[in-house]
Amino acid sequence: VLVDTGASQSFSAAPGAVSYRWVLDGETVGTGLTHLYTPQPRDVGTHWLRVEETYPNGSTLTREWTVRVRIPTPVGATILHVSPTGTTGATGSAAAPFATLEQARDAIRALPAGTKAGGVTVYLRGGIHRRTTTFALTSQDSGTPTAPITYAAYPGETPILTSTRVINAA
Repeated sequence: VLVDTGASQSFSAAPGAVSYRWVLDGETVGTGLTHLYTPQPRDVGTHWLRVEETYPNGSTLTREWTVRVRIPTPVGATILHVSPTGTTGATGSAAAPFATLEQARDAIRALPAGTKAGGVTVYLRGGIHRRTTTFALTSQDSGTPTAPITYAAYPGETPILTSTRVINAA
């Protein structure tokens, strides 16, 4: 189950049990038929939720969910793309991705303040991103809670950042 921070997700047990115990990451968080989960930004990551149901005949049943909490991309956010196949003169769009993280960082720095108001997401496209230097960010590269600057893998793709060199056999 995917839940955005600040949003709520309701989980339900099966009716008919005489008791319910909701457990999130090993800690009891409720005892009713339903549990309402509203994650905060500090909850970003993967969590495990289970309900232990006890029935009148003494039998028990446990239902489990894996809950992934994320910070949603703000509405109106600026989205940039970085790809191993990107080019230096690109615009950072999905069709013309940047070649480096530095290009994306510098493009964000150059954005007018109003453009950053909705936040900025930099998607790293799948493939091997070869690095020859460290990627440096400073305080000017920070977003705000309402306008975050996020670097993330493009959904469904796996970017790999590496500093290794390819050595071809002679």
